[in-house]
Amino acid sequence: MICYISSISESSYLAAFRRAVETAFEGCDPQLVLINAGFDTLESDPLAGLGLRPNTFTELTRIVTDLESAGPAQGRVISVLEGGYDPQGQAEAMLED
Repeated sequence: MICYISSISESSYLAAFRRAVETAFEGCDPQLVLINAGFDTLESDPLAGLGLRPNTFTELTRIVTDLESAGPAQGRVISVLEGGYDPQGQAEAMLED
């Protein structure tokens, strides 16, 4: 879990996310990693509007895959779409590479 305030910077959010994933993987040997990809943190989201840009979600996924690529899951990561209230922003975030 990441606790944040609405004015958190993108770099601080990414750092907190990395620490949370590292902690989650400690002493854990997952065969598969599932990501609940909620997009309500997008800057364009009318409700939460945390301020993340679509390309940030690529970086969030990369953090997970980089940390787990040498582990038992061997990079097997599945993202499941969840949440968000800006369909255009969600599409942009999902299609970023």
